[in-house]
Amino acid sequence: MSGQSSNGSTLAVRFEIHAGREVAVPGIKWIRGKENLGDCQRAYIEARDKAGLGHSQFGSADVFTDSGHHIAHISYNGRVWSPESCASNRTLLAEVPQPKYQIFDSMDRPVSCRADCQTHLYEQWLQLQDEAEEERSRLTYAIGKILPNGDVTFEF
Repeated sequence: MSGQSSNGSTLAVRFEIHAGREVAVPGIKWIRGKENLGDCQRAYIEARDKAGLGHSQFGSADVFTDSGHHIAHISYNGRVWSPESCASNRTLLAEVPQPKYQIFDSMDRPVSCRADCQTHLYEQWLQLQDEAEEERSRLTYAIGKILPNGDVTFEF
């Protein structure tokens, strides 16, 4: 994929969060300091997935050089396009990167990362229940979160 920054400059990704059904702080967001379009693409996809917002609230992105030159457009699905303002005139520069690994269920069907996270949270919740029973206590509810570093936390 082209789009290496030249002469030591970095790239910035600009996208907008819109008000809508899901709770979100609307406004223009920037991801700065990326070295190439691949880094920009991965950063946008990570921000989109972390936000958990749909297409109507989490806008597509544009990539700019430090000098403000518009060099690419990233659609909500993560594809990188040439920067033309009219979508029908854009050229595809890069497809969505494939995940580093694929998770399969017991019947060899691909499983989404979200399903894997739910399974992981459920397993952690069962472990908490077992610990509560050992203490002769009862776990009434827990809200689980998987942090970006992979740690699991619960609110009781």
